[in-house]
Amino acid sequence: MNKTRKRKWLVEKSDIKKLQQSMNQAKETLHFALNSSRVASDIRSILSYRLLEYQLIRHAGADAISLRANTEALIGCTHSLDPGLCVYSLIRQLYSSLETLLDIWKNILTEVGLPRHAAISATISLRYHKLDDKQTYLVQKVLDLCRDTSEVTTTKVHEAILQYTDLQEALQEHPWAINTIDDAGLSPLVLATNGDQVRSMEVLISAGADVNQQSYHGWTPLMIAVEAENVGSVKLLLMYKSNVNLCNVEGATALHLASKKANPEIISLLLAAGASIKQRDTFGGTPLHSLTKSENTNHQDIEAAIEMLLVAGCSVDISNPISRNLLHLAACYASRGLLHYISDVDLSGIDPYQEDSFGDTPFDDLVEISHATNEWDLRGARRPSLTEQEAFADLCQDVRDQALQNDIQNLERVLGALQDQDIAVAQEYLALLVEKEKLRDRKNLVSWYRAVDKRIQHEEWDLATEDLQDHLLDLQEELATPVWEIPSKYGYLWEFDAGESVSEE
Repeated sequence: MNKTRKRKWLVEKSDIKKLQQSMNQAKETLHFALNSSRVASDIRSILSYRLLEYQLIRHAGADAISLRANTEALIGCTHSLDPGLCVYSLIRQLYSSLETLLDIWKNILTEVGLPRHAAISATISLRYHKLDDKQTYLVQKVLDLCRDTSEVTTTKVHEAILQYTDLQEALQEHPWAINTIDDAGLSPLVLATNGDQVRSMEVLISAGADVNQQSYHGWTPLMIAVEAENVGSVKLLLMYKSNVNLCNVEGATALHLASKKANPEIISLLLAAGASIKQRDTFGGTPLHSLTKSENTNHQDIEAAIEMLLVAGCSVDISNPISRNLLHLAACYASRGLLHYISDVDLSGIDPYQEDSFGDTPFDDLVEISHATNEWDLRGARRPSLTEQEAFADLCQDVRDQALQNDIQNLERVLGALQDQDIAVAQEYLALLVEKEKLRDRKNLVSWYRAVDKRIQHEEWDLATEDLQDHLLDLQEELATPVWEIPSKYGYLWEFDAGESVSEE
């Protein structure tokens, strides 16, 4: 059975056991995340819903075609009222989900209410998000259901910043409010930074404001300035020794945020201030991983940002805890321009066939989101245009072909050594293939290569040669087949006509 037919057979057969294994892996990943020492207890619920949502939507299939079905599936996994779902809906601005949650839990919520962090998220939504009348009603309803909100207050210092009135006078009247958190979980300095009020920031810092004070969700003034791409505010905060390596509740540093913006000027400032390129967020993502999600379309910015991170030591072959590598993320988020520049990076260490915890390769991800029919199926990924599909297919093929060519070259060297009956040389090149498959975690192929090695040790030249020649033919056939002509777990990327792949607008 040739390589292409093998893949098609694997796609077409019903493999319930593999699905169960994927679900178990997802649960293990969730357990890892929830018990990580880096995850604050007050945001563990938010983290769990992101993973649960990801897990359920990928595997629910036709039984979860409606918003309510998806929401009820999430609730079913939590087994009880969990306010974190409301918080998650507010943060992600999923107001239809929020409406469903409030309806499903209406009897319970009137009795037990919602905690403080729900009130903070609701206040932020009302203050900063553009809401229509219905959305405003839903968010206000959440706020009305909240308990224990008496600990927070909006002081005159906060009001002076929000209303652009006399800050000095407010500080003289309420000097104790310099680092007080308001009802949105924000300090005066965070508010001033968010509004790019550089003069107010200077006044607050001079009066003793803590430049490293974090909001309820872990955001520092520096993170706020980076997210808004306010270079002047970033420079001011760095001048006052703002800690560049603090993390928010999702483990992201200021460098993660700057990388997602693909802002080379801010990336340069942060690196110069000692920002760590090795810091991983809660999901195991590095700053380079964050860059794959950038919506910046300026090619010069993208190129400069990638170069800066690589020169600083960012590795392209690191995977996150759910085994997603740079190609997985590029498949889901990268623009055509970003894909173009990623293709110029040395990706020889990346396995194009690496499966994540759900059993999906990067190309599987691209096909799945390309065929997505609704936002739930996209799971936050961008819907790739035809040019983005083509760009990723080309990138994936380049990485695959380079890996295959290296394997083919080493196999040919082993076969040459077998022809000369040179055990040492044959084992030397076979060992390279074994080590490469170990890194790819392909245990079956590692075992197969070791079996061939045993034949070589016992001088079974003809049998070893026959085995390797068959494998070589498989690799050569795969090399000659475009990636888009090999069915993914979710079918083909493009429709086929008379044996040829055809892309459709």
